[in-house]
Amino acid sequence: MNKPWRGIFVILVTPFTETFELDEASLRKQVRFCIKAGAHGLVGPANASEFPTLSDDERKRWIEIVVTEAGGQVPVVATTTAGHTVPALALSRHAQQAGADGIMAMPPHVLHPDPRGCYEYFKALAAAVEIPICIQNYIGPVGTPMAPDLLARMYRELPRVEYITK
Repeated sequence: MNKPWRGIFVILVTPFTETFELDEASLRKQVRFCIKAGAHGLVGPANASEFPTLSDDERKRWIEIVVTEAGGQVPVVATTTAGHTVPALALSRHAQQAGADGIMAMPPHVLHPDPRGCYEYFKALAAAVEIPICIQNYIGPVGTPMAPDLLARMYRELPRVEYITK
């Protein structure tokens, strides 16, 4: 999908079974429901999707399920935030390979890098993928807020950084 993203992009919740495993059937059902209800895009697993409670393998599987179930009907933006650059790059490459239309990430939520570290993190992501990047400037308890001038600089200078969200 090469056209700009517009409209309502739903952050999917992550359903779990009673034994705390990813409930794949419920996730598929949620994707179908959101598309039928008119969502213009699907996002996750993000903060609202319990991403910190998922293993890397579960996050990969989550992305695969959502991309497959969406079947190209709407863009899928895979959230690839991680504790540091190396797993974020691996997850971002996996998302691209799985067919995600873009990625969304916030700076490493444990390290809380300074502005230079944030820039280098997104620079590495931009070099690792060929799909659009949405920078998530999340302030909440796990976020690393970035100043408007830093966000503007990354948007201007880094290829594939095409969106910024709060």
